[in-house]
Amino acid sequence: MSIHAAVAERRGHVRHAIDLPVLVEAEFGTLHGRTVNLSFGGARIRLPLPYGLGRHDGLRAIVIEGIGHFDCRAVWASDFEIGVQFRDTRRARRLLGALLPDHEDHPAGTPWQGS
Repeated sequence: MSIHAAVAERRGHVRHAIDLPVLVEAEFGTLHGRTVNLSFGGARIRLPLPYGLGRHDGLRAIVIEGIGHFDCRAVWASDFEIGVQFRDTRRARRLLGALLPDHEDHPAGTPWQGS
């Protein structure tokens, strides 16, 4: 696992560049992938095979190895990446709290200066 500098974007949660193994559970089957970035609100996931632009509606959950199961929905998809939003951000905060620094007190769009 490698943790890089935090990335603040125009989102409600600060994204952190983190590389972790992940299983993507969808109606059509299970895919192995890796996180590109992660927050208390969701994740960007890179896949080894094209996910398909029209198939992201069938996503049910992701399982991040060593951390846990997250019910989620896909909010976007490209050929080899998907963006997911966690359905229960309180549960995500509990599961990810030890891994991600809590900088949620910074408003969305305000860059966080990490060390």
